[in-house]
Amino acid sequence: MKILIIGMGFAGKAYYESLSYLKNNNGNKITLAYYSNKQENVNITYYESLDVSLKDYKPDMIIVAVNDIYHINILQKLKKFRRYYFYVKKPFVSNSEEI
Repeated sequence: MKILIIGMGFAGKAYYESLSYLKNNNGNKITLAYYSNKQENVNITYYESLDVSLKDYKPDMIIVAVNDIYHINILQKLKKFRRYYFYVKKPFVSNSEEI
């Protein structure tokens, strides 16, 4: 399973650590990559562009781990890519008008 983590702040790094553990200790066939506004010191592929990461990496699953106020922006960009499963850390959106 190819997983793309969007955002590599506190939450993104927590997902990275957990998924890396699953990958390395349970024989799971997981590959990881991430898109963020800056490159971090993690040992997975980094993408500077969300569109490029979706086109080139072709993830099976996306984890949205950006700050809460940016969830809606990312989700609006992802809505044209309907083939993906994605997980968004809570809250999903800031208010009901964003749904």
